Amino acid sequence: MEKKMGKNPQSRSSKTVLAIVSILAPLVMVSGHVASQTGSQSFQNFFGGTNRNEPILHRIAPARLDLAESDSKLMVSPLLSWKYAPDDGKEANSTGGNREQSRFPKPSKFLYSGYAPSDLSSAYGFDLIATKGSTNGSGAGRTIAIVDAYGSKNLQSDLDAFNAQYGLPSNTVTILYPDGKPSASDSGWAGETTMDVEWAHAMAPGASIIVVIASDESVTSMLKAVTYASTNADVVSMSWSTPEFAGQTQYDALFSTPGVTFVAASGDAGAGVNWPASSPHVLGVGGTTLTYNTNSGLVSEVAWNGSGGGVSSVEPLPTYQIGFNNNAGRGVPDVSYDADPYTGVSVFFTDPTSTNAGGWFVFGGTSVGTPQWAALVARRASLGNQGSNSFNSVLYANAGSRYSTILNDISQGSNGYPALPGYDLVTGLGSPIANQVAGLTDALPTPSATPSPTPKPTPRPTQTSVPIVFYHPTPFSTPKYNPVSSPSPHPWQGTGGYYPNQGKNWWSRILYWFGSANGIFGYR
Repeated sequence: MEKKMGKNPQSRSSKTVLAIVSILAPLVMVSGHVASQTGSQSFQNFFGGTNRNEPILHRIAPARLDLAESDSKLMVSPLLSWKYAPDDGKEANSTGGNREQSRFPKPSKFLYSGYAPSDLSSAYGFDLIATKGSTNGSGAGRTIAIVDAYGSKNLQSDLDAFNAQYGLPSNTVTILYPDGKPSASDSGWAGETTMDVEWAHAMAPGASIIVVIASDESVTSMLKAVTYASTNADVVSMSWSTPEFAGQTQYDALFSTPGVTFVAASGDAGAGVNWPASSPHVLGVGGTTLTYNTNSGLVSEVAWNGSGGGVSSVEPLPTYQIGFNNNAGRGVPDVSYDADPYTGVSVFFTDPTSTNAGGWFVFGGTSVGTPQWAALVARRASLGNQGSNSFNSVLYANAGSRYSTILNDISQGSNGYPALPGYDLVTGLGSPIANQVAGLTDALPTPSATPSPTPKPTPRPTQTSVPIVFYHPTPFSTPKYNPVSSPSPHPWQGTGGYYPNQGKNWWSRILYWFGSANGIFGYR
């Protein structure tokens, strides 16, 4: 059901950076990743790195952000999802997550089912991003900032183990603490941060990564961290969210730093709109269930039923969505990516709250795609294609003129809203054909999209078992399918094969006729 639009409140301040508010702010809600803090770096690192491999960071003069008291008390939590491992006993092969307050899984000594970087790189076409000079489109010369709370003292060592397993180049993460190191640790946030860092690096191995750790989950702390991040990065990844609130539009300017793209997870609870993914200045990332065959290159992808999405009751329809979204409010998400924990990603993680050794986990949630879309934005920038136009404007304009060449349309599945051909409120425009997205220039072609019908929320159906199928984003040889051997005749069919008039026993013919007519033996 379409929600009634509210009025946009006036901004209380023209300043776009944050200051500490005296009121204790509420916890913030995170979508799908865990935050980590590693090394002995302190807030002083913010004023300039001493390691030549670290980016030189800019000093930010403190400024004031006046949060309404009601806004400062908003709470959020990590939306990290996971698949339980064989060592998890009766829970093995089931899923859980922070939003369900499920027990955290046990680490596994062995990789057991999660996707590797090479799998998603091939499935989405990251491995086809064109070479350009010495950068190779790897993200070199660009910086990804990841904003999370609490962090993890094991972040760097976990990243090193992840890199060693998958043959990725080493990378020293710069960690910033705008309010000093947090006094508490949290498994969910630590897992979120670790996943964000490992997979941002996996998909943009040439990019620098800075991690800005908020001291708690309050809106105040999280937005301060976003502001610090935005002055030192080309793209900011935010795997957290809070349900929309009336005063959110006055903070949207924090996501409009020129030349910086902000990416946020849409949520893991199905139909429903979360902020900051609903901000018009943010790329909102929804979720899919991705099945990828590494041998044939065949991919199937449907909407994940946990993907957050819907029509904003606070944010008006942005100009770039005209022609795609027929609703009066901002549609969420904009794009999508693998998120289902059953088709999740492998993460090496050491829980800072546990005495257990580190190990392998399979994590999911819309926060899987958030840092990977951020990585894609960084790789596009490393090819010299980032300009003055916002990434959202460029993506939608190009989708209007050449949709199927840059995006995989997801048209089956539901989160309560159905996935539809074209734009929808569960997968947005779809998942990336990464090499084509990375090649988008800053020019804005004239859109020519056909508006989608206004989706109506329906009770969440069981996800369809028949996926929409598309092929690898560039031409490749016809996949070689393994032929299925013909089944052996059942004992009751005698020796005459599958045709009753060839059977030697009259009773075998009767059984065959009865089974075939009633679909019992599968011959129907």
